Amino acid sequence: MSTSILPFLRVTWTNSSRMRTSVRYSIPLLVQPGVSRSREGIHLLTSKYVEVHVSNRAVDGGANIGVVKLLSNVLKMPRSDVMIVRGECSRKKVVQVRIATKGSDEEKLSFIGDMLARSARLKGLHEVEEEAKEGEEEWQEEKETGKEKRGTKKRRSKK
Repeated sequence: MSTSILPFLRVTWTNSSRMRTSVRYSIPLLVQPGVSRSREGIHLLTSKYVEVHVSNRAVDGGANIGVVKLLSNVLKMPRSDVMIVRGECSRKKVVQVRIATKGSDEEKLSFIGDMLARSARLKGLHEVEEEAKEGEEEWQEEKETGKEKRGTKKRRSKK
């Protein structure tokens, strides 16, 4: 997946020490804290941000911990490589990710984009299937109650 598809991914170089320059990749997030565990995950990818749902409440940094934990699981990297750099007290956050493997920046950006998209796609399919089942059950219930109601109505005679 190219970065033109996910333009929100950014590369930043920081000097962590005199000898080493660290490369980090910034991901803007819109966080929805306090959702049920079944809805937790990457919810949506847009051209400006990634919408993330976490079950942790936004109390005493709980949602921030949930965001770091979720992204480290999705990107399959240690939590120490994922850090919130902006928006600790806001729903809009910027997270920086450090990837310690060899490869070009383009390959690493592609990896991040692919992992986020794959997680969003899997979550989306699961939610669509659940909503379809719920909708079908509701439709069946309405159909059955409709039959009961039709049987109890008085019919008007034609004049």
